[in-house]
Formats: sequence, structure tokens, C-alpha cells
Amino acid sequence: LRARWVLAADGANTRFSTDPRPRHLLHSCMAWFEDFPFRPHVVEMFFDADLAPHYGWLFPEADDRVNIGICVEADRHSGTPIREVFRRFLLRHHAKELPVAHQLGEWRGHPLVVTDRIEHHAARNVLLVGEACRLVNPATGEGISYALESGQMAADAVADALRSGDDQRAVARRYERSLRWRIEPGLRGGEIFRRWGVALIDPFVRLGNNPRFRRWAKQAPLEAL
Repeated sequence: LRARWVLAADGANTRFSTDPRPRHLLHSCMAWFEDFPFRPHVVEMFFDADLAPHYGWLFPEADDRVNIGICVEADRHSGTPIREVFRRFLLRHHAKELPVAHQLGEWRGHPLVVTDRIEHHAARNVLLVGEACRLVNPATGEGISYALESGQMAADAVADALRSGDDQRAVARRYERSLRWRIEPGLRGGEIFRRWGVALIDPFVRLGNNPRFRRWAKQAPLEAL
């Protein structure tokens, strides 16, 4: 098959990127459960020391189904498989719920290539979209919104190129500038949080876990809070 333009949305292991930068990897692992006791319409985040500065989650996906997973630096547990890290996480936080829950399918995991500085490196007439261009937040591992946004931006860039007849280098440069303008600020913020966020949040977490403060918070009038 031949095409005038190709939008490469083939993920972290893309064959179309020529990016020379070292890859900064996160690993994720997740599972789905039915009959799992949970609070409807509540997303739970677990800032666990074993995952820091990243986290685990519980997302309700239906009235009787949840997605539970973790995101962690690839070298955080060097030599320990991500499935073992996930198993420990489940036992720490969900030991009471797991015996009554029914697992749906197998655990799933995949690498996430993150960045806080967008660069577009690709073959001629190829625009990289989503994870193929490392559009993943360094703090959260979030990439779906960036994939959708960059896909629309790439389609617009190709449509403009077909109308204007601009050469592929000019189109790729404009696309890269657009990515930097609209997406890079969020990635920069994520990198700042990844580096220093835990140290900033820890004092508030310790305060919130202090029994005296918790008793005061329950008894204090709303105006005091």
C-alpha cells in the first residue's frame, strides 16, 4: 500500500519513530473484576510508597465492574516483574475484597514511553500520534487524551498540506510546534510533579492521617475548614 501521508498511531513500540533520545519508561499493569465491593461513581487513587512517585487506581467502569491497576517507573523495582509488583499492591490494598470478586480475563501490562519535551522525529511524510510521539504524562501515565488531541491535529495538518502543497518538512515542523503549544505545558507540569510532588504532598498526607487532626476535622464546623 502507498500513501501520500501516514499517521503513525502504533504506540510505544512504534516502528515509525526515528527519535534518537533515550527512552524514559513507565510500566503499567491492570486487571478487571466483577462482584468487587466498591463505591459507585468514585475513582480511588492509591499513592503507595512501593510505587512512588506514581500510583495505583480503582476505576468503576460499570455497575458491577472495576478496573484496578498500577503505574510505576520501569527501574523502580529493577529485576522484579511488574506482575509481582501488582500482586503485592493488590494484597496490600484489596485483600478483603479479592476473595469475593471474580476476575475478568488476564492481567494486562504495557510500557509507557514518557517525555516532558516534545520532539517529532519520523520518516518522510509520516506524522507520529499519541504514544508513538511519546505523548504520555510523566506523572500520571495518562495518554488517551493526548492521543485523541494529537490525532485530530495530525489530520488537520495533513488536510492543510494537501490543500497548500507544502513540502513534508514544513508540515512536520508546523505539527511539532502545534504539539508543543497545546500539549507540552501539561507534560512539563507532570514532570515537575514527578520530581517534587511527593515531597510537597507528604506533609499534608501525614497531617491528614494524624488521629488528632482527623478527630478535629470531623468535629470542626464547616467554616473552620
